[in-house]
Amino acid sequence: MHPVQQGISYLLATYEEEHQAWPIIPPEANNDPRAPWWNYEKSAEFFGDFLANPRAAIVGYLHDYNAQVPTDLLEQLTASVIDHLESLPDDKMDMHDLLCAICLAESATLRSGLGYR
Repeated sequence: MHPVQQGISYLLATYEEEHQAWPIIPPEANNDPRAPWWNYEKSAEFFGDFLANPRAAIVGYLHDYNAQVPTDLLEQLTASVIDHLESLPDDKMDMHDLLCAICLAESATLRSGLGYR
């Protein structure tokens, strides 16, 4: 299997449907030395439930390789992440959230007009 296909398969397998997001780190990260903010138990709180970071970037990548992604899932995620980003106050967007939003905006599929909004 091609590395990109493996990456997309991993993202689809680790997607948490109930939260419509991906955790920024896996639970296993707690077993290794790390910065204090990279604590799995508090990561959702610290990273805004992952609704922008890393979700917006991941959705952008899924758009770039959309042949491997169920269309209904991609449509749902795109609408959800855009709604979330639009709901954030302009002066409250974290730098890392903004970088993830830029990844989404730079998706070739979205830029070519083939996106879902």
